[in-house]
Amino acid sequence: MSGPWKAIWRNTLDLMEDGVNICNVMIGKPARGVEILFWIDTCLGNGMEPLCNRFPDLFSMESFKGCKIMDWIRMDGDRIRMQFQRNSETLSLTVQHQLTTLSKLIKDMEFNQGEDRWRWNLGKENSFKVRMATPRTEVEAIPFISMADNGDDKLHIAMLPWLAFGHLLPFLELAKLMASKGHKISFISTPRNIDRLPEIPQPLTHLITFIKINLPKIQNLPQNAESTRDLPVNKGGYLKIAYDGLREPVSDFIKTALPDWIINDFAAYWLGPIAAEHGVLMAYFSVFPALSLGFMGSTETLMYGYDDPASLEQFLKRPKWVPFESEVRSTAFHVSRIPERSSASEENVSDLYRFGATISGCDAVVVRSCFDFEPDWLNLLKKLYKKPVVPAGLLPAVVNDAGDACWPEMKQWLDMHPKGSVVYIAFGTETKPNQYELTQLALGLELSGLPFFWVLIEGSSNDEVVLPKGFEDRTRGRGVVCKVWVPQFKIVSHDSVGGLLIHSGMSSMVEGLQLGKPLVLLPFFFDQGVIASYLVEKKMAYMVHRDDVDGSFTPESVAESLSLVMVSEDGKMYREKAKEMMSLFGDMNVQDKCVDELLYFLQNFSKL
Repeated sequence: MSGPWKAIWRNTLDLMEDGVNICNVMIGKPARGVEILFWIDTCLGNGMEPLCNRFPDLFSMESFKGCKIMDWIRMDGDRIRMQFQRNSETLSLTVQHQLTTLSKLIKDMEFNQGEDRWRWNLGKENSFKVRMATPRTEVEAIPFISMADNGDDKLHIAMLPWLAFGHLLPFLELAKLMASKGHKISFISTPRNIDRLPEIPQPLTHLITFIKINLPKIQNLPQNAESTRDLPVNKGGYLKIAYDGLREPVSDFIKTALPDWIINDFAAYWLGPIAAEHGVLMAYFSVFPALSLGFMGSTETLMYGYDDPASLEQFLKRPKWVPFESEVRSTAFHVSRIPERSSASEENVSDLYRFGATISGCDAVVVRSCFDFEPDWLNLLKKLYKKPVVPAGLLPAVVNDAGDACWPEMKQWLDMHPKGSVVYIAFGTETKPNQYELTQLALGLELSGLPFFWVLIEGSSNDEVVLPKGFEDRTRGRGVVCKVWVPQFKIVSHDSVGGLLIHSGMSSMVEGLQLGKPLVLLPFFFDQGVIASYLVEKKMAYMVHRDDVDGSFTPESVAESLSLVMVSEDGKMYREKAKEMMSLFGDMNVQDKCVDELLYFLQNFSKL
């Protein structure tokens, strides 16, 4: 980059340092020449001098001619969005000055879709776009990006998920979406996990390569245990110790393959320095929504702010770093279970430190989310982390037509029940009820009288958990308890399923709402409690009442919650809200646009 473009870039950085917010500045060098793209959002009130008078040299440029911008600035509170692109280095100092002065008009930012009106004036070599909208949601966000000028550069992206299928599957889904755009993916995991993943669609097999790295054998880790699905929660720490043993082979792969990016999960906190050493960019991909991360604070807080158990009590109210009003809270019960999953030992690093170190060492943060779902929390992450935060979309599920041996029998059972009558119960691969929780759940399902399909995973300790005596006999024909892996999306898609009882996991939540199925939530751990609190705040779900201190709940509370959401007239609002959410959670066009914007960011980040 040279000449006037370098000057504009320097001026833009100066403006940012002065506190002026410029939305998503990118400079790239495509084959046809240097270009600069940036978006300016500003609020112009009544009586302001027309922009064409204030910046005559700028507006007399060929790319601006015929663009009567003041025709679209009529009332106080209107917003304009400007995208200026010029594939030429011949730009006068006067125009440079006027461009940067125009940037100083920024007062606010917004990102709207739907009812906005678009007008543009396009030339062969230059383009200038103006967007006007009456503001609906005020957020500082990544704006609309046209992919027409994206070029043909394709990336090589390596991906390293944590060894839990609640992480492996979203990583794989994102991998498939990026590969569908022509990018090469190297998906790194252990042999047994890769062998258990769904098959890749045939058109993508030449773009997604699985890199199998053996998991080191360590003491106390059960034989053949390569994921959280293979062992009780109380042995999860040993899996992380073994995972840290992947550092050297992963480093060797990066050194040899030299991908453009490596997309990391939270657990490989050691990956940032390795990527930097070899000149590879690293992004952290959060399978959790932004609110889960934002609630935990900055990277420094994550790494060093929770050494004292008493510090966890701050989560009983809105944390001090959350500047906006929100009813999102945790409970003493859920806070008390943080050490159960996150405590450190002489051999192991805490989950909180892993999160903080990974985010601190990355170049960008990618989140399984979108601005329509949680705008305030996504914007908070930008401020907390002081680095780009890019939503990857909610990753709605797609029906896999691959054969499932157990599906015909399951479908036959579902076909026997009326539309919307069955409740589907599942708590993911890592959440495993203890004996008390299992008993209360079972008795609650029995008390509800509703047909149910329950996917029951083994308990969270070495102690065997068992269903109440006679439960299966008393509910025979009305309910199914399935103790094997099931095609969840196919089941939830069935017309007979009218609602879900889940733990607030992202995948189950997205699958339910993309299909318009109402949710009943029973969170077990801290992050699940935070997500559940947000969904309840937004009237997207109903939560089973648990005691704030000890987490106890009754069969009656389970039965009443299910009856309210599935049957009762008083719960009609939850059924209607779930139908309304289909347009957000199940819109594949919105998802496709998020992936386009993510890839555009990844392609252009290194050119800044």
